[in-house]
Amino acid sequence: MADRHGQANFEPSNQNKNSHENDLYFAMYAFEEKIAMKSCIYLILITAALSCCIHSAPVPDEIKSSAPGFGTSRMRPSGETFTYPAGIQVLGKPHWDLECMDEAKKKKRVFGSGSAVHFCIQFANTTDRLIVVTFPPGTVFISESVESQNGILVQGISMEVPAQSAPVFHIFNHCINADRDVTDYNVTFEPVPLISDHAGMYELTSLLADKKINSEDYNYSVIPTEIFVPIQMAVDEVAHTGELSSASREALRKLPGK
Repeated sequence: MADRHGQANFEPSNQNKNSHENDLYFAMYAFEEKIAMKSCIYLILITAALSCCIHSAPVPDEIKSSAPGFGTSRMRPSGETFTYPAGIQVLGKPHWDLECMDEAKKKKRVFGSGSAVHFCIQFANTTDRLIVVTFPPGTVFISESVESQNGILVQGISMEVPAQSAPVFHIFNHCINADRDVTDYNVTFEPVPLISDHAGMYELTSLLADKKINSEDYNYSVIPTEIFVPIQMAVDEVAHTGELSSASREALRKLPGK
């Protein structure tokens, strides 16, 4: 940098060069530290949230999976394959890293509910008009590793994709496999999700239809612990037993409305 600046009409002294370089170095270092700190704080919030799905209460041997892909099942979940709107393409495979998470946070493109299952997904809109991508409640995102949890949206989300653009979104899900690992940075998901046909999940999502539970309801950030914990417990119940307990129904009814 000093050489480029030195091409002006005068030649700075070595002392001035060193001082200028030092100023630039510390300015750049301070900027990088600020960005890193913001990313780390956001990651810490997410990491703290993950604990709610890492170790669930012990499940009796006879009741471990209520449907393929749920609970301890290693099978593929069943349901209708999701269809993206015409003009929308998914770029790459859904996954997460600090860069995409930071970009989505800054652009207010954080959606969904949950903690343990999350990823960034990039949509390309190849048309000259805005397109809204809507994932309905019960949408299941399938991990490409059977060691990592599948995720489910317990409430629908809608994301605007401007014309001729390729924005990145960060999506949170509730996990449906408590015995598997949470979403690591090297985990990828199938780009095309499916809509679950699990009857127990239909009841659960119906109870949450008018509740304030998604990230977009909380300034596009990680939702409060008191919101996602009772939901995750209810999801675990359905994933393992196929139905909600009366206690879970009551807990879901008490969640704040929109």
